[in-house]
Amino acid sequence: MNGITDLFHSENEYYDNQRVTGFVQGTVVENNNADFKGMVKVEFTVWESGKNLCEWVRLLSPYGGADYGLYCVPEINETVLVGFIGGSLKRPFLLGSLYPGGASMVSENFDDKNLKKHLKTKGGMDLLILEENGKQSITLTTPKGNVLTVSDETESCKISDKDGKNQISMDYKNGKVTVQAEKTIELKAGSVELTMDGNGGAISLKAKKIGVTADNEIALKANSALKAEGAQVDVKAQGKMNLQASGPLAAKGAVVQIN
Repeated sequence: MNGITDLFHSENEYYDNQRVTGFVQGTVVENNNADFKGMVKVEFTVWESGKNLCEWVRLLSPYGGADYGLYCVPEINETVLVGFIGGSLKRPFLLGSLYPGGASMVSENFDDKNLKKHLKTKGGMDLLILEENGKQSITLTTPKGNVLTVSDETESCKISDKDGKNQISMDYKNGKVTVQAEKTIELKAGSVELTMDGNGGAISLKAKKIGVTADNEIALKANSALKAEGAQVDVKAQGKMNLQASGPLAAKGAVVQIN
């Protein structure tokens, strides 16, 4: 028997009856075998290199079923802790990962009141939960700096790019929603389109029918030109109507009827 790897594959009943107490530390060396999905190969930090491989180790999860659960496989080179169900060498399972000494994930998140919970993936996806009473918040940050924040302290929700040039914010306390874009904002519902062009300073609204109603007053003003055009245009006043021009006033039609 040259190594622990041989013990896992041994058909000798003696080794089948042996029991392992406690846990063994190891390093993940493989985590992507299609025949062993969600399992990892671990090399124990004992005996000779290459003779202490544990194939394949199931993961212990805080929550998991046939079609639900938490799926989070350790990365290659992570230090992990392995146990054995019933003490059997042929029934290993992985309890979890061990932070290496001086890990920044530990030093940067230590809080004497334990009010911070932090999940960060190797690829840079970052989920931060702060739990101070009355100031609870959740912040999700992508590797490129895009941020989603929900805060009880400010009673708000905000989605923003890294520079803050494009963002959507909801101010629950004041009942305010703000949409900001560096160039263009588009709102669509079925065939209706509203486009705000920040570069050209223009607003475009397209719809089959548009209705505008005000309880008191509607004011239309253009510093240059104001145009109204349609196959048929009706202007009606229930009271007095004034038509006034500081220059010439022209009324033109195939037939012009007054009164």
